[in-house]
Amino acid sequence: MIGDYSFDVPLNVGDQVVFEDMALYTMVKTNTFNGMPLPAIVWQDEKKAQYLVRAFGYEDFKHRLS
Repeated sequence: MIGDYSFDVPLNVGDQVVFEDMALYTMVKTNTFNGMPLPAIVWQDEKKAQYLVRAFGYEDFKHRLS
């Protein structure tokens, strides 16, 4: 658990929520409990351009089983 949060208006599907300075939590992923896929790691620069750093797929899940 990272914390309790509330918003002035309810969030909608597709809204962006950003947790900054969370590298410790985003880079250390330990499970894919119940088949939940791991989130992709995206880097955003000062101009808000986003770059995919790493995406996880079935092969990543499969290699964690052994």
